[in-house]
Amino acid sequence: MLILDKINTFNDIQSRLLNGENVQDQEIKLLNKLAVEFMDITKNTYDNMAVNYADLRTMELKDIDVEFWTDLFICINKVLDRELMDIKMLDCGTGNGRDIKYASEKE
Repeated sequence: MLILDKINTFNDIQSRLLNGENVQDQEIKLLNKLAVEFMDITKNTYDNMAVNYADLRTMELKDIDVEFWTDLFICINKVLDRELMDIKMLDCGTGNGRDIKYASEKE
């Protein structure tokens, strides 16, 4: 199956699932399999291209990243009206984990 066919299949199954339509167990297994495959493709592409940017990637955040996280925390706290430590976040990225490490240590 070509990648475009896989994407269309994924989108079709996911759309039907989200719309509450009847989706067979076999289709859900395919959906999960495709999701893992897309994640692997994304990670491998990132890893292959990342060597070009290795000197830019450090565990230290740039000023603009710190500003982004600060603004994000302010928005989250306003919307959810919770303390920062009560907010859970899933890092779906394939990077080195710098941002999520910063977010989890932010006070």
